[in-house]
Amino acid sequence: GGDDSQYVMKLQSQLAKAVKKMDATSHQMAQVEQSCEDVVNSLKKEISEIVEDRCRTELELRKQLELLEEQKAEMQAEYDDRIRENQKELERLKGKVSVETTVADLEAELEETEAKLEQLNSIHEMQERTIEELNETLENGGGEDPAANGE
Repeated sequence: GGDDSQYVMKLQSQLAKAVKKMDATSHQMAQVEQSCEDVVNSLKKEISEIVEDRCRTELELRKQLELLEEQKAEMQAEYDDRIRENQKELERLKGKVSVETTVADLEAELEETEAKLEQLNSIHEMQERTIEELNETLENGGGEDPAANGE
């Protein structure tokens, strides 16, 4: 009789320990699941922020490109106008030559006109380069991703 009850008590004690261990394990599992869910949610949030940022950047670049193309068209028109003005001026000067102007005066005016043309050309080239760079940036996926730089 006494051996049996001791054996039963020993089994009950082992059972209680096993149940306690199982409870602790299931509690740990719940914690692990919760922390995994938290990690997944924060990653989802981070990814959507990165995507939004990418879209915003690309939109801004496209706007800048449009603006630059408008500026380029304006400058081209201005450039063409100035060339026409310079040609008219040249014709006027040619007409004037026979009357009174000295060769030195003409050379000075010609140099001034050429300097203006050169300045316009360099501005034009700079605009072209900027537009090319913006086009390349857009083709390469819209700028650098801040998260890829080790943030």
